Amino acid sequence: MNLTIFKKNIIKNIIVHLFQFIFICPLILFAQNSLTGDSFGGRLWYKPYNYVAGGSSGYAICEDSSQLYGWGNNVAGELGRGYYPLGTTTPFKAIDMTNIRYCSSGLLSAGAIKNDKTGWVWGYIGGVNYVPKQIISNAKFVDAGTGLCAFVKHDGTVWSLGLNNYGTFGNGTITTNNKYTQTLEKMTGITRAVRVAVSGYTTSILLSDGSVMSTGTNFEGCLGDNSQLNSSALIPVNVIGLKDIIDIKATTQNIIALDKNGDVFVWGSATGTGILNSKTAYFPKKIPTLKNIIAISGCAPGYHFLALDSNHNCFGWGSNGFGQLGDTTIFNFDTPTLIATDVDDIMTGNTFSYFIKSDGTLWASGSSYYGSIWMNLSNTKRGQFTQLSPNLPPFNLCNPSPFNPRTLTSIDVSICPGDSFIVGNKIYKLNGNYRDTLPSSSDIDSIIFTHLTTKSVSFSTQNLSICQGEKLIIGIHSYTKAGNYLDTFASYLGCDSVLTTNLTINGVSKITNSISLCQGGNYKIGKNTYYSAGSFQDTITNYKGCDSIVTSIITLRPIPVSMQNIKICEGEHYSIGKNIYTNAGTYIDTLSNQNGCDSIVYSTIVSIIKPNADFYYRYEFPNIGDTVRFYNLSKGANTYQWNFNSTSKDTSSITNPFYIYPDEGIKYIQLITTNINTGCMDTAIKAIEVINKSVIYIPSTFSPNGDGLNDFFFPITLNFDLIHTKIFNRWGESVFESNAFLPGWDGKYKEVLCMKGIYTYIMEFSNYLNSKKQIVTGIVFME
Repeated sequence: MNLTIFKKNIIKNIIVHLFQFIFICPLILFAQNSLTGDSFGGRLWYKPYNYVAGGSSGYAICEDSSQLYGWGNNVAGELGRGYYPLGTTTPFKAIDMTNIRYCSSGLLSAGAIKNDKTGWVWGYIGGVNYVPKQIISNAKFVDAGTGLCAFVKHDGTVWSLGLNNYGTFGNGTITTNNKYTQTLEKMTGITRAVRVAVSGYTTSILLSDGSVMSTGTNFEGCLGDNSQLNSSALIPVNVIGLKDIIDIKATTQNIIALDKNGDVFVWGSATGTGILNSKTAYFPKKIPTLKNIIAISGCAPGYHFLALDSNHNCFGWGSNGFGQLGDTTIFNFDTPTLIATDVDDIMTGNTFSYFIKSDGTLWASGSSYYGSIWMNLSNTKRGQFTQLSPNLPPFNLCNPSPFNPRTLTSIDVSICPGDSFIVGNKIYKLNGNYRDTLPSSSDIDSIIFTHLTTKSVSFSTQNLSICQGEKLIIGIHSYTKAGNYLDTFASYLGCDSVLTTNLTINGVSKITNSISLCQGGNYKIGKNTYYSAGSFQDTITNYKGCDSIVTSIITLRPIPVSMQNIKICEGEHYSIGKNIYTNAGTYIDTLSNQNGCDSIVYSTIVSIIKPNADFYYRYEFPNIGDTVRFYNLSKGANTYQWNFNSTSKDTSSITNPFYIYPDEGIKYIQLITTNINTGCMDTAIKAIEVINKSVIYIPSTFSPNGDGLNDFFFPITLNFDLIHTKIFNRWGESVFESNAFLPGWDGKYKEVLCMKGIYTYIMEFSNYLNSKKQIVTGIVFME
């Protein structure tokens, strides 16, 4: 069979089986909650419907053309229908929004991705955009938050535009003064993203390995990295403790994550954790009351979450001030509470919630701003879930459905040059993007978007070498000579591959080595071991894998022997090699010398008696300034070194020194004795306590009556000098002033004897031992 025809038949069979799979399992239209089918965004039976809850608006994707409709708030053009003040109850078509694959809406802004992977934004993104505009290509996912839209591309990178006040772009920058960026900014270091969730203060990123990162400010713990400071991360940091995550969602102050086992984790503000008596969660905490969850929903600028379990039960928690949790009250939910059963899909807005029951009906609870999220119902706040009728006139929307009336799929195909690709009755051979509509037996058309590329013939070059006498086999050819050779193969891609081989021949190498061995050593080469001097020849395999003839010329080095006499002081030791010797004697050690061979050393060790250091003193508790005499009792020494351990760090080499201590305290006196003839030393340490006996005594009365007893008032001190004395009468007048101890005050002022009574004094002293000054005040009674 011709190879080209064979390849065409294989491709045709693949397409036939692909179409059978499509018709049996129609692809879903992606809506507000999450994408499915790529192991991310949901579990078990969950499929998102074609309805979307925005910040303050609702959206639906209808018709064969996958047209996007919007209703509700439109003050910033978030419905994408052109200028229309405030809002609308009747759904309108968003301009140029056909072939929509995915839609997301936040506060006053929205974003969408088409089937051709182009990304679009509208609403308030640095200015009012009433009409959607294309902003990115190759887009995979989008999340619109509070003043920010973030896109994930198919290459795993993340791109953002809008408000970057908190560093939520994750590119190392932060924008001040509420300045909006209208061009896309690439997030730093992210190449494996599959989802993003934009809160009021952070952008969280789900990676393909199931881990989560975040960027922005840590207000209310929204970074999830367990840093409890209100700091910012301008490039993504790891959210700790998460693995196997398949979806993430965010409100204004909280982020939740769903793992593959159906557990839900939350971090951020205490009011949205869903955990009773919780405080701010600075790292993800598992919500204990939620089990077997298959889908989660949250929206910034909202403050509440919804979760759907495998039994179709819908749980809600967080803010309920507008009745958005549907329990007829306006009290917030601290923990997840069952709010509905028989539910297939869940969608949270800002102040309202939508869910879709298994019978395909749409229900809502909460409140609108401008316009209305109620469509056929009056625009009022409702505190319980109420059924809507989107398909009634004049709304004329399609019913909620987990898939489009037409199944949509996009495929990327590569073919070899000369081959073709068949879709239905169409044959494509050139690079390009193609759209085909294929009818099925069930009258449900299938739309196929094909991206076709033609692979080129691959060329590769290899440089090889073989040993002389060997041969190289490539395919059906064998080569024994040096040269350049061309071979053609079918590559793993199914196309021809041309291989160029540059072949060289390696000859036999000859090497001579000079080897110097220690006596008693050996030299190994190949399989042989040599112990003696001589010339030896061996054939071994070299580093190129070829034979190499090696000539080894071996010489032997003798073992050196040395002797040494060592003197050590009594109680000391001597080390040689790994051995330690403390006693006199003759010892033999084997060491390695500078040539790497053994060296024998004979050591004769002589132990010398060391001196005995000792002293005493007689002054047991000397006062500061007293002279202490030290008496040396040492034996066998002829030099001495004293250390008196004072603040002056004084030392002495006198045999029997004396010392005057300038300060008080316990002092450790050290005496080091040395015998200069032998070099041996000994040390003795003893303690002495120096005390401070300085005293100030001031009499409380005196009687200047001339009887020769107690006629003068003056202080009595020990180790203190009087600097100044001043005495005052009861009216504060100074009656006496002096800088001397004696004779003191005689009770007179200006040669006249003062009246009897109480007088006040101030005296200033100086301790002559340590020069510290002291002021004493008091009263004295003159009789």
